[in-house]
Amino acid sequence: MRKGDEESFLVVVDFEGDRGTVFDAIGKNSAPHLKTGQFVDMVPHSDDFEMNSVKKHKPFYKRGLFG
Repeated sequence: MRKGDEESFLVVVDFEGDRGTVFDAIGKNSAPHLKTGQFVDMVPHSDDFEMNSVKKHKPFYKRGLFG
């Protein structure tokens, strides 16, 4: 997503457990891979907007797939 000079990635997260813990871990692990001015927006996969926004997209990660 682009808004002016800012560039971000929308990540819809389907998770179990504590939202803060999960989102914090994703943020910390993604930060080293972002360019200056980029950031990650995360939302839970829990309501119509998020579910509709990912309908036509395959997940880029599934738990257990990479070890």
